[in-house]
Amino acid sequence: PSKADVVALRDSEAYAVNYEDFQSLMKDHAGLATAMTELMKSRMFGPDGLNSLAHYKIVEQFSGGCSPDIYNAIDIDSGREVAIKMLNYEMTSQPNFKEHFKRDSQIVAGVRHPNIIRVIETIEDYSTDFVVMEKLRGCDLKFTMEKHGVFNAKQTSGVISKVALALEYAGNQKH
Repeated sequence: PSKADVVALRDSEAYAVNYEDFQSLMKDHAGLATAMTELMKSRMFGPDGLNSLAHYKIVEQFSGGCSPDIYNAIDIDSGREVAIKMLNYEMTSQPNFKEHFKRDSQIVAGVRHPNIIRVIETIEDYSTDFVVMEKLRGCDLKFTMEKHGVFNAKQTSGVISKVALALEYAGNQKH
């Protein structure tokens, strides 16, 4: 299901575009897809923002160098803190993306490993997709390296070892 709200400050015209036509526009016009992604990022959280998605209340946008399209949220039903990542329109409008995304999300949701973030669910709304995940503390590898510099051999070995263990585990799961 798609939603939209329009606030006109003067006489205006509004047009409705069905879902398939909207996805086609996003696929064919990368600049429009980029603009829609930026618009949704700005609308997800803030004083005039949506501040919710399904049964999640968005409480803040992650900052400190982490991805600007990840939000800290609370599951209204359970009170659990989660992270919600909004996928960009450029990605979600690509052919076959939806079927691959749904399949891959179901596989990842069933994987339990300390080095693999747990996917709780995926949500399709506002003509894009969102991934709801367990909330982790800290920031991503890129930010850490920008802040602290290149890792020494021991640190590098530790990161690679954890990634290898996660990949081995995921690869051994029956799909």
